Amino acid sequence: MISHYPVALAVLLLPAFPPPAQNGVVRDSVLHFTSGAMTLEGTLTLPAGSGPWPAAVIIAGSGPTDRNGNSPAGIATDMYQLLAQGLADRGIASLRYDKRGLPSSRGSMDMAATTLAEFAADAASAAHLLAARTDIGPVVFIGHSEGGMLAMLAARAGARVAGLVLVSAAGRDATTILREQLARQFPPAMMARFDTAWAAYLRGDSTTTPIPGLESLFVPWHRAFLRSWQAVQPVDLLREIPLPVLVLQGETDVQITPADARALASARSDVQLVLLPGVNHVLKIASGSTAAEQMAVYTNRTLPLAPSVVPAIAQFILAQRINRLQ
Repeated sequence: MISHYPVALAVLLLPAFPPPAQNGVVRDSVLHFTSGAMTLEGTLTLPAGSGPWPAAVIIAGSGPTDRNGNSPAGIATDMYQLLAQGLADRGIASLRYDKRGLPSSRGSMDMAATTLAEFAADAASAAHLLAARTDIGPVVFIGHSEGGMLAMLAARAGARVAGLVLVSAAGRDATTILREQLARQFPPAMMARFDTAWAAYLRGDSTTTPIPGLESLFVPWHRAFLRSWQAVQPVDLLREIPLPVLVLQGETDVQITPADARALASARSDVQLVLLPGVNHVLKIASGSTAAEQMAVYTNRTLPLAPSVVPAIAQFILAQRINRLQ
């Protein structure tokens, strides 16, 4: 599964978490917000009771991923919906939204000129919307996969957030990640061809011949986006952001590995790192060392999130609220 549409080290051991604090009715409502020339649609999930609640903006990963964590490519996980519900049970509000370009969005979008910056601006607009509400307290970004990079870019640009949760987020540059994913599937001779073609593609060489089976990586209208991704060095980027950070990584993730999480955690000595045994890229329990072996988990929305995911994220978010009160 290829994402493309994205110091001293302490590994925290998860303590025994208390049961959910909320047992009432979780409330969902659809709302819209503008970002540049686009109007985006999302779902606001509020806990039972009355606010102000701490809150999160859930930023989706790569490709045409919707607010719930599903895509037309056959991915059906409901992972972001499940995360929002789990957080609401613990007294945390959230906003998750469909990415620009999906059917619910309105406005003009030129994919050939679109970069990470536009997607990061969408996340910042969502955070601004939440921060302006009287029933919302501190807001954090929860960026999943490519969404982690968008969270960092938006935070560096001044988004109104109190912290970052980077989930299954890349800690290395685009070429390194792509090459690592492909090397699990293709022999060395094919990888040599990829190296040559990929370098030419990023340079803008219009004579680049796509490699059979990898044509979607070399389409012209993705070039600006992929160049912008390659230009980001995640560890350097994270060093520039003076916010509390949690890096959460599943140990059976075959797209982004614990090596990426450790790289991100090395950016600053105060970054919290939590590694989750048995958890894969879509935050569910999975075994197998290849995407093919885990595909059933990517296409079964009835599977719950791994039990360790929501408590770890909720603990970090609630700590930011406590820190604000002190």
